[in-house]
Amino acid sequence: MTSEGTVYQPGIPAVKGHRWRSFFLVIGALLVVRTVNVGFLWYLQSREIKSQSFFVSDTYQFLGPSTGAAAREKLALHPPSPRHPTAVVSYFNLVHSAIFLIDHRGERTFLELGRLAVYIQPGLSWVYIHPEDIVEVHRQAAVQTKYFGQAPLAMVFEGLARLFANGDTPGTGISYVEKPLEDSRFLRWSYFCYFFLPLIFIVWFSSMVGPGFHVSFFFYVGLFFLFDFKRVLVTVPFFWLFDFFGGAPSPAVVLVFSMSLLLIFFTLFVRGLLRWKSMEPDTWARPMVLFFILLPLFLRL
Repeated sequence: MTSEGTVYQPGIPAVKGHRWRSFFLVIGALLVVRTVNVGFLWYLQSREIKSQSFFVSDTYQFLGPSTGAAAREKLALHPPSPRHPTAVVSYFNLVHSAIFLIDHRGERTFLELGRLAVYIQPGLSWVYIHPEDIVEVHRQAAVQTKYFGQAPLAMVFEGLARLFANGDTPGTGISYVEKPLEDSRFLRWSYFCYFFLPLIFIVWFSSMVGPGFHVSFFFYVGLFFLFDFKRVLVTVPFFWLFDFFGGAPSPAVVLVFSMSLLLIFFTLFVRGLLRWKSMEPDTWARPMVLFFILLPLFLRL
């Protein structure tokens, strides 16, 4: 006790240490989610390729998580042939959601690579697809990049494309056709999961700890700005609803629907801020809120 009869409680350093531990646990969990997401995207693109009517098992080889050296060895074991003049080895790593090593010995043509059909020239090429919707084509010493997404923060991703291009003009020499996610049997499940899985957990956790957890709805504000908001908020997660009513909605309906959802989620976020102090500061809830706020960034980059 002190001379005034109060008890000294040296708790501030312990609280700060607990906050730092929680922060690093959140970052670690986000890195795990990002790794799983990259593998998930590669799996969906592989399934999409295999589901096409033109798919030939002698043309495409799928390695899963791997390296460039392993891809070259696989390509050496399965080279192009007169019957199948194109050989493709697909894999992914911690940075790219899909990498394609392509040996094409025919005329220039569009080659199906899951999310994109890329115009390939004869010879050896590498095609890298990034989670942030950037395609990168390496051929000999030339490197070309292109951002093919439609996010409101497109300028950020176009800047990344310039960075990957090592000073070259992004998009020069790249021709591609993007497959609409809404029409894809497999690719659409990524945006479907991005929308509904966090929603389920946020609603569940909010019922456990109170409305202060609604701050986590900022996750959907992040989705809005980092992704193609019309697809990630409306046309892809609700494809089953539009199919039930017999057709794709008009662009005006999609825009109104997406802006309405953004307003709802932002209102819930503000409500959570107003009730933030109602949550116990030493529980798991506040680190989980940080997890959901940062999650769109780790899903995108």
